[in-house]
Amino acid sequence: MKNPLKSETAFNLGLLLARLPIGILFVVAGVMKLRGGVEGFVRSQIGNVPHQVPAAWGDGYLHALPYVEVVIGAMLILGLFGRVAGFVGAVVVTSIIIGSTGVFMPGTYMFHSNVIYACLLVAVLLLGPGRMSLDGLMFGRGKAAQH
Repeated sequence: MKNPLKSETAFNLGLLLARLPIGILFVVAGVMKLRGGVEGFVRSQIGNVPHQVPAAWGDGYLHALPYVEVVIGAMLILGLFGRVAGFVGAVVVTSIIIGSTGVFMPGTYMFHSNVIYACLLVAVLLLGPGRMSLDGLMFGRGKAAQH
């Protein structure tokens, strides 16, 4: 008897379930920053920008972050240009890990949730969004991940 968990459907469903929560997280995080006011968000976070980063770069990054989060989140949810979304999302989360949260939760040896998000995004980058995506519908097997 064939293992149903080794099927192409299971593989693509797994990719969908990796994309959706991280995509929703990105959209919600971006929308919350936009609803609260981008200027207020920038003022509250500018102190977390590492001192090695020029102030203008940090300010520009923080101003762009809410919009980038919404766009990347939507791309992940829809599976549109999934590998690009996985790459850009991983870069964004890695920059947040470096600039703000660190790898471990404060006072513990437990990984910060951002490390797990970065790993999910790298999985989407490496595997693609799967067939249950706009990439799968628009580009077929050539661009979507296969098992």
